[in-house]
Amino acid sequence: MRTKNTILFILCLLTLGCTKVNRQDEKLKHLLIGEWEMVREFNQSEKIVLLGYIPFAISFSLDSIEFFNGFYQTVNDTITGKRMSKYCGSFVPYRMQDGDIFIKNIYNNNWEFYGKFINLSNDTLALAIDDTTTVKFSKLSYNTDTIPDFDQIIYSSSGCYGSCPIIDVSVDKNGEVYFQGEGYVSKIGFYNGRINNTKQKYIFDKFRKANPINLLKSYENSWTDDESITTTF
Repeated sequence: MRTKNTILFILCLLTLGCTKVNRQDEKLKHLLIGEWEMVREFNQSEKIVLLGYIPFAISFSLDSIEFFNGFYQTVNDTITGKRMSKYCGSFVPYRMQDGDIFIKNIYNNNWEFYGKFINLSNDTLALAIDDTTTVKFSKLSYNTDTIPDFDQIIYSSSGCYGSCPIIDVSVDKNGEVYFQGEGYVSKIGFYNGRINNTKQKYIFDKFRKANPINLLKSYENSWTDDESITTTF
């Protein structure tokens, strides 16, 4: 009888310990909710190539992480046989265990370690990627109330000397979508369809957060063999 009571007591302690850890992880998840941009300091030599630097940002919800740069896979074009980049999405499920963040690999569905929570102070998040590397993120904030509304977004890409997609996409505030694929995409031709209100709001909010009114008329890289991308509101 005493042995049985001892086992029950140990099980209760283990259960309480797990509950405490789970509560800590859930609390961390709520603290992480929001959009975060990686902080990178450039030295003098790196500033020379700053024009080619692509910012990196992520967004946490309670059950998924959005990687703003997205995930891509190199495949062969079914018509030309040439290489092209296939977009595979930007959201991955994640879970947290004792402060460790695990994400579900979008290509093979395996759970993989992404980083360990170190601290969060003054809207600066620190994650340890491995034993020697700590990455800092700054929380992004927006004031979209001051940004004028727009009815339609038109995105066009010209292609390049490589395998850049050649497309035209139009999305309006009613969720009407028009797509024209000319090259290096899985669908060639003209298509139209409709998206629901949630997806329409997600897309329009993304562009509103960019605050188009304050953007420059154009941005250029220092090389000449890249594509031209035009976004019209």
